Amino acid sequence: MTWTGAYGQHISKYISAYASMFPTSRVLIITTSAKDIVWRSSTCKQKRLQPAIEYMTHLYECPQIQKRGTLLHIFSEGGANKACELAIAYHAVTSTQLPVSVMCLDSTPGHPRFLRLCSALAKSLPPIPFLEQFATAIAVVVLGLAWAAYHVFIGYENNPVSRSRKQLLDPSLFAVTIPRCYLYSKSDALVAWKDIYEHGSDLIKRHGCVTESIFEDSEHVSHAKTEPKQYWDTVRTVWIHSQEIHKDIDTKPTHRNPHISEPCL
Repeated sequence: MTWTGAYGQHISKYISAYASMFPTSRVLIITTSAKDIVWRSSTCKQKRLQPAIEYMTHLYECPQIQKRGTLLHIFSEGGANKACELAIAYHAVTSTQLPVSVMCLDSTPGHPRFLRLCSALAKSLPPIPFLEQFATAIAVVVLGLAWAAYHVFIGYENNPVSRSRKQLLDPSLFAVTIPRCYLYSKSDALVAWKDIYEHGSDLIKRHGCVTESIFEDSEHVSHAKTEPKQYWDTVRTVWIHSQEIHKDIDTKPTHRNPHISEPCL
C-alpha cells in the first residue's frame, strides 16, 4: 500500500528488496493518489479495489499455491487509508478479516494535523513545473476546502486520517494479535512520531504484538533509504516471528519492543 503519489521508481526499490527476500512470493501493489484522499468517497475506492479482492480470493482458493501467510506493508496516511478501504471491501465480500499475518506500518498512522497534511499533499502532486511552483498554496486551498467540508457537513471525526487510525484497530477488519511493526522517525516532518507511538500503545492495550523500529534522522517514508539494514532486518524478523506463531511456538504478544532487534518474544 504505497504512500500518496508515490512514483514507480521509488516503489520499485521496495519491490526489489522483497523479491530478494522472498523470491517465490507474489507481490500485489496498490497505489494511492491525491484524488483518493481528497475527493473519492469510500464507496468509490472500495469499488476500484474489487480486482484486488478477486485476485486475493483466487490465490487463497487455489490448492496449487503454497500459503505461508500474507505480509501487508503500509506507507503513510494514503496507504493506511487504502488498506482500510481494502479491508472493508474484503469484509463485505467474504464476511471475514483481511487475511494478513504481518503488518508493517511505515510513517503511519498519525493524527490529522493541517499543516503537516498540507506538506504531504504538496509533495504528492505531479512533477509539473506550475504545480511544483505553487504546490504549497494549492495544497492549502484544496485541503482547506476539504477540512471545511468535514467540519461543517461530513463530521470532523470522519476524515480519512482519523477514520483509518481507528479502523487499523478494528478486529472485524484486521486481526489485532498478529505481529505488527511500526517503522517511524523522530525527524518526520509530515507525521508526528508521537502519534505513531500512541497508536502502538493502543494496540498493546488490545493485546497486540508490537515491534518498533525508531529512526533518528530519516525523513517521511525514507527510512529504508537512510538505514536499509535496520529497516529490512525489522521486516524480516517480524515475518519470521509470524511463522513461529503459526507453528504454535509460545509467545508473549503484549510486550512492546522499542527500536529493533527481536520482536515481541
